[in-house]
Amino acid sequence: MVVDRFHDASSKQRTDLCPLPVLVVDDHPANRWVLGKLLQRLGIECRFASDGTEAIAVAGMRRWGAFLMDIEMRRLDGDQAARQLRKLSPYLADVPIIAVTSLPAPLAVKRCRRAGIDGMITKPVSIRILEDQLRAHAGHLFADEPPVKRLGNISRPFRIGVHSERRLTKPPQRPSTSR
Repeated sequence: MVVDRFHDASSKQRTDLCPLPVLVVDDHPANRWVLGKLLQRLGIECRFASDGTEAIAVAGMRRWGAFLMDIEMRRLDGDQAARQLRKLSPYLADVPIIAVTSLPAPLAVKRCRRAGIDGMITKPVSIRILEDQLRAHAGHLFADEPPVKRLGNISRPFRIGVHSERRLTKPPQRPSTSR
């Protein structure tokens, strides 16, 4: 089991205000590292799991502020892990799950909604979009936000954070100047 802690003196002051870490679940070490660094810059403590199976094993060991979950992983995909986490305990049913994926948005949105995932971020992940998603679904992670009352298993608003360089529609065509 690979669950490690992200230590950094610069983030300790802020994480003391928020004792609940975020569990980053991704099967690629580089993606875990990037998400860990972004969370560190936001002043949020995190722990890591290398796939959905490991996330389920670790989830019951402590309280979590949120889960950042890759959708496609080797042993157990993120959407399947999210379904199991929601059923594992009443507490875990209320922990925000934000998908982090490189899947095309329409396909990923469908999978995420069916699994009870709260929000989605497309890769490559920017700190602005990560912060926006965390504030929307897990505002309690930030010292300047009041605690958010979770709504349990009732329908939650689903938010998508799409990297600004990606466009889901074609850009407008320029008029041709040749005759």
